[in-house]
This record gives sequence, structure tokens and C-alpha cells, in this order.
Amino acid sequence: MQKVLLILVLFFGIISCSKSRKYSGNYLCEVDGHFYELNSYNIDTTYQELLEVNREKKSINILGRAIPGDSLAEGEWYNHAGYPSIFQIMVIKDSMYVYSWSGGQGGGSSYLYSCKQE
Repeated sequence: MQKVLLILVLFFGIISCSKSRKYSGNYLCEVDGHFYELNSYNIDTTYQELLEVNREKKSINILGRAIPGDSLAEGEWYNHAGYPSIFQIMVIKDSMYVYSWSGGQGGGSSYLYSCKQE
């Protein structure tokens, strides 16, 4: 009985590690950025960026944020919101989409990363 429990624990541990590990790596991204200041200016920009996604322990690091590895499910948005920012991630096969917004009274910025794993 103890061997069965040990095998089950190891099995689920390996599955959870491999799940988050598959998101690690480099992603080539098309980034759409928008900046605004109330009654002053709006700036839209598009550029490419190489996004490095790392795994540390049970977290996946994306754009300086530690995301719990078991929080990412393929095809579903991971959401983190708290004034004054919103951070969302969705992974579909070898693509990753990241939306980031921050702002406050009078201005703000948003970025949409559309990425493909290299």
C-alpha cells in the first residue's frame, strides 16, 4: 500500500512539473503598445520582442511576474488584477498571449503580446 501511495505522489508530481515546464523557453512576440494621458496625447506603437519565460520552483516567471505553475491551463485566461494594474495570460499550444494594463487618474498604458514559442 505504501508503494502505491509513493508511486501516485511521484506520478502527480512529475505531471505538475512537466505541465509548467512546457511553457518555459523563448517566445518571439509582436507587441502592441498604447500610451495615453488624459487631454494630452495618445501613442500607439508596434514592435517585436523576445520574451524569456523561466520556471523557478513551482512558479513560471513572465515579464517579471511569478505565476503559479498550476494556474495556467491551455486555452484559458490567467487573470491577476489589482488597482492600478491588470495582467492576463493565455497559452494555446505553442502560442502565448499576454495583456498588461496599468494606469490611474489621468493616464496609463497597455501592452498586448502575441507570441510564438521558438
